[in-house]
Amino acid sequence: MPLLLRLPTGRHAGTRVASVVSLVDLGPTLIELAGADDERSTQGVSFAGRIADEPPSAAAGFAFSELHPDPPIEQALRARRHRTAIASRAWSYIGVGDRGAELYDRAADPRQQHDRAGEQPLVSAAFANELATFAEANRKHGAGEAPQVPLGERDRQQLRALGYLE
Repeated sequence: MPLLLRLPTGRHAGTRVASVVSLVDLGPTLIELAGADDERSTQGVSFAGRIADEPPSAAAGFAFSELHPDPPIEQALRARRHRTAIASRAWSYIGVGDRGAELYDRAADPRQQHDRAGEQPLVSAAFANELATFAEANRKHGAGEAPQVPLGERDRQQLRALGYLE
């Protein structure tokens, strides 16, 4: 699915980034493009350099996603329906709860109808490892309470104007 981004002053207009990006990469990208220093640890990898034709980092070749079923579904069904996925330009790997994993060749099978996990065990293992690494990093970022960030008076005024504060 395409991600469109319009930068101020039309900078890099018409640029296409061929590598896979994810919405989780948008935050670090906007922070970098704004020239801001964000010393907090954030999820995702900035793709600002790829907009400027710099080579992607090793972590930049994948997009990750996770699907949780609706809360009312029985516990037994949750394990079967919970899905985690990782995609590169060539492959999609989907962890399917307690049923194992599926692997699809994105070029040859864009509708993802023919599972290739059994035919490509090395590719499946590599993607399983990447997905496990991402999941562990995700748990570290998501653990605990969100940090309290002090707001200056200017920030408070802006948030009031937007209706976020009374």
